[in-house]
Amino acid sequence: MAYNFENVTPYVSTSNQTAANNQMLVSGFQNSMRTFQALEQQRLKENSRKNALIDKDIKDAEAAWNLSVGEARKTGKVVDLDSKLKDLKTEYYRLNQSRKNEDANISEIDYKLSQILTMPDNLKNMVENLGVDGTEWSTKKPGQTNPAQDPNLSMFLNTVTQAKSFEAPVYDENNNVIKPGFKQEYSFDLDTYSWNLSTSRVDSIGEIPFYTINSNSYDAMDMGLYNPVDKPLNSYVSIGEKNGLYGSKLVEGEYVSDTSVLNPDFIKPLAKIQIYDKDKNGNPIAAIPGKEIYQMQEVVDIEKIKASLDIPLQTAASAYLVSPTVAATAWNNDFMKQKEVRADGTEFIPEGEDERLYEMWDANTPLTTDQRSLLSQRYKDKFYENLDNSGMLEPSKDGVPFGPGKSSAKDTSPDDKIKGFIAGVDMIKANNINGMGAAWLLNDEGTAYKLKAYRKNPFDDGSYVWVDVGGVPAISLGDTTAFAAAINN
Repeated sequence: MAYNFENVTPYVSTSNQTAANNQMLVSGFQNSMRTFQALEQQRLKENSRKNALIDKDIKDAEAAWNLSVGEARKTGKVVDLDSKLKDLKTEYYRLNQSRKNEDANISEIDYKLSQILTMPDNLKNMVENLGVDGTEWSTKKPGQTNPAQDPNLSMFLNTVTQAKSFEAPVYDENNNVIKPGFKQEYSFDLDTYSWNLSTSRVDSIGEIPFYTINSNSYDAMDMGLYNPVDKPLNSYVSIGEKNGLYGSKLVEGEYVSDTSVLNPDFIKPLAKIQIYDKDKNGNPIAAIPGKEIYQMQEVVDIEKIKASLDIPLQTAASAYLVSPTVAATAWNNDFMKQKEVRADGTEFIPEGEDERLYEMWDANTPLTTDQRSLLSQRYKDKFYENLDNSGMLEPSKDGVPFGPGKSSAKDTSPDDKIKGFIAGVDMIKANNINGMGAAWLLNDEGTAYKLKAYRKNPFDDGSYVWVDVGGVPAISLGDTTAFAAAINN
């Protein structure tokens, strides 16, 4: 095939034009390189300055951690502090190093670090407060423990104090349990910047958890976990004391609060109740003039108690509403009701009960208005439940009988008599003497009790008067030992 190039005009350049073009390209490239190098040098300087600042912030944060731990270490109260903080320290350092990430949110990192820095001190405070509870528990005297106290709390306190039979488990070289025991485990919660202390019983089968406290909710407790009777350490007893709920007793010449008895101000005025004789069919017969038997019945004025304590209880309940974590911990551990169990082992909620009282709360979910009201009400209700379980709200079981003839009322127990003596009531029933009613009566000065019998008035036929029982000395108010000996003879 033949090609015709006649119409093609070849490009012809001159050497001067080519040289100019080449010089222009070289100059442009050199200018670009200079600009790039200048920008790169500026970027490296800025990065160097930025990295220096980051390195300084990292060093400052590490120094702050060491200072925080040092402060917690000063008291020496936290045994093996470094092992408890090991994982928290790792997380703190990891978070601190994340400042170097390109997409790091420095403000958020600083906030989290500042919150973590409070945790060594929080751990120290919890351990110190537990030390107070543990000391009170280990030095308690007979009768100082509230019989309504949660048995799991008793196990927890025994474990904290390493009481006999509550030592740690023993393992062999293969980590198998060779001696059962009780385990304590501290763990931190970075969602709430708090600590959990969990206790469990360990045997060859496994672990059975029985009690956990959270440092946030524990700090919110007014006086700790344990409440010895004569030296209150929790909010309920403290509220009762501050608002005059309890009676008093004489100790070394001074009257002190006695949390085992009710303040007589909350007893309704004594009422005379006529007790009629009954016929063989159990029907009452009209009393014969001059032969009436009366009974003075002590009745607790619960409405007066509530009028005095409901507002303080409502105020105290607000301490548990500071955050969802504190509220959920308190609710799940102390206020939530446990379902009942049928014979076949299935759980159920009693008919008519509010199902909300049996539901666990989520510590990560904001509190609702309904939950706030529910916890406040349960806080108050449980106070009165505990008070009722203590026996304080029961009326005097059989009243204080007096009058001619043998009383139809049963004798009150020695324990009830002693409680009445400690509370300084006006009259304490005694065994009848020669078929006549008898009682220990408080003198007008309120300083001593005297045993008296109810006898016919020799100067007024048909009436009766209290007369001293010869040979029985008066007993000073507060001398519980002498009174106990007198009523048991």
